[in-house]
Amino acid sequence: MLFLLSTALACTKPPATPLITILADQTLVVPVGVENAPEVCFNITGPGTLKGFVDVISGQKINYYLYPEPSESGWTVAKGESVLRSLFEVPLDTGSYKLIVVAYWSDQDDTNEERLVNVYLEFWS
Repeated sequence: MLFLLSTALACTKPPATPLITILADQTLVVPVGVENAPEVCFNITGPGTLKGFVDVISGQKINYYLYPEPSESGWTVAKGESVLRSLFEVPLDTGSYKLIVVAYWSDQDDTNEERLVNVYLEFWS
């Protein structure tokens, strides 16, 4: 019985540990308006999962959009609209990508100032 147990344990392999690459860990100054929206651009060299966190630390809500490059089709991989804080996780394949953070002007309040936004992106392959 002991022999069978030790043979079975010798054949098992531990699961592979994913490679984690930090793509962005920065604070963006986001002025009001689409024309001045900051971008975070990055390249992916193989399939995996992008895990992201967007957090407004000063100012009102923002929108964010993750596009493949070139973004001629207008197709988004991920987006968050009217958020103060958002976590997202999306599968990505090889290619270039761009995260855009937008602060829109609002008629609903007098807080149309620029925003400070933390952006953290990591890729698990």
